[in-house]
Amino acid sequence: MRKKDSDKIVEDLRKVIKGKLLDNFKSQNGRVIDSVESLNIIGVETDNNNEDRDKIIVTKVIAASRVWTKFVEDSKSSDNLQLRNNKPIEFVYNKETDEFEIVKNDVVFYISPLY
Repeated sequence: MRKKDSDKIVEDLRKVIKGKLLDNFKSQNGRVIDSVESLNIIGVETDNNNEDRDKIIVTKVIAASRVWTKFVEDSKSSDNLQLRNNKPIEFVYNKETDEFEIVKNDVVFYISPLY
């Protein structure tokens, strides 16, 4: 995999995870996420046996995020989340743009502490 493809996949994963966090995602305490301060992709594993030149399958994503949750009325509280995906995410090669693009899916990211 080319470096630019790897970077694009990580950036697309960041966008997807951030979008899911901001879409009524709840922290360990049951509070709704208000904003995402930072989001880092810690690890990405691919399925080398089933991918080809035009398709990359990401089987495992581990992400760490610092978020602000809605607290009482207008107050907020910070929280750290570690997330994983529940199923593989596919990327297909677009010849016109010379980039891999994420395939629409219903992947769910859930809180999963690494320790």
